[in-house]
Amino acid sequence: MGTIIVIAILVGIMVVTRPMRRELNGDNVAKKDKKLDLYELEGYLQLGVGFVVVLMLLAAFLGISDYAFYFYIRVATSVVMLILSYQLLKYRLKPSLLLLSFIITLILFNPIDRVVMLRNEWILVDLTVALALPALTYLHIKKQRGLKNQQILHKKA
Repeated sequence: MGTIIVIAILVGIMVVTRPMRRELNGDNVAKKDKKLDLYELEGYLQLGVGFVVVLMLLAAFLGISDYAFYFYIRVATSVVMLILSYQLLKYRLKPSLLLLSFIITLILFNPIDRVVMLRNEWILVDLTVALALPALTYLHIKKQRGLKNQQILHKKA
């Protein structure tokens, strides 16, 4: 139940701060286009990946043996990975290393068909996800910003 509350709080923060973030970036807040822009994608990725990293670190270091705790982590991680995959595809319908990492994480942590491993192996998986997702997210956003800057330069020329 606690995980659901944390997800609700984080989603609420994201929804409330999205207009402020767009305003600070000089965008028209009232603009209602269907295509996701880079700033919105960045907000979704930062929130979702940050939440998953916190979950992975909790799972790796708390050592809780309660099955319900890990079930909530699986559900929360799966939901976040689904949402982030959708948002990534909504921004640009092209496969990327980040999208592949979201899908692999979704498969590993899905609550329906569990992947069974020893506790020590799960700790290694949790730490790998906690380190890899932020790094891949950073690289993806950096690449997308570079592409966007190139498009702006070509439009000016």
